[in-house]
Amino acid sequence: MTNGVIGNERDFQIAKASGLPVVMPHASRFDYKITGFAVMNTDEKAGFGSAVKSLATKGHRQIGTILLPGAYRKVIRGFTYEEYRGFLEENGLDNARELIKNCNYEYDEVAGAVIELMRLQDPPTAIMCYSDFVALHVYRILREMDICIPRQVAVMGYCNYPGGELLSPSLSTVDLFFEQIGRDALDLLMDSGKWWKSGITPPYVTTQFKVIERESTNVKMLEKELVETILF
Repeated sequence: MTNGVIGNERDFQIAKASGLPVVMPHASRFDYKITGFAVMNTDEKAGFGSAVKSLATKGHRQIGTILLPGAYRKVIRGFTYEEYRGFLEENGLDNARELIKNCNYEYDEVAGAVIELMRLQDPPTAIMCYSDFVALHVYRILREMDICIPRQVAVMGYCNYPGGELLSPSLSTVDLFFEQIGRDALDLLMDSGKWWKSGITPPYVTTQFKVIERESTNVKMLEKELVETILF
């Protein structure tokens, strides 16, 4: 399951020196170029972008984004920082810098990012999370702030962690079909006699994804505005 290979890692050097076929089931095009192994890759840019677009179709224009790891990484979920801002703008969304937070996967850092977002003069109506695991922290801090999901702010994850469906409310996410990736990776490895030989380039396989909308985004902004107009 290793990815993000630079080339000097001990595990990679051992695998390379073994002369055995290697399949990386959750890797990137950079891993493919550096390792020379067979690689399976989800188009993260398309998957993450589709999740953001699904929020836009519900009328959200102020979408806060929490990205991992910190700001030192140039490409996150397939986007550079400026590409992501451009993507937001292209889809009619507010691309203000204060709506995009970079932090490490620690509760205090994620909590700090959420607090900053929700204390903005014009806070987001939805939060797009780097992963479902980040969303777990987002749920916790929003609950501590007495902010209701999705009535006050919608939350979208990424990766389809199995426990996400059991959260209250159930978490909307992007399914990367990990179980199918596991099956396909094993099939690819068992079939390595066809591609692990001199003169043949190991395969690069693009895997599928699907946006799953559950209760955490089950509100349309137009409906929310109408309800608030009637009540208040």
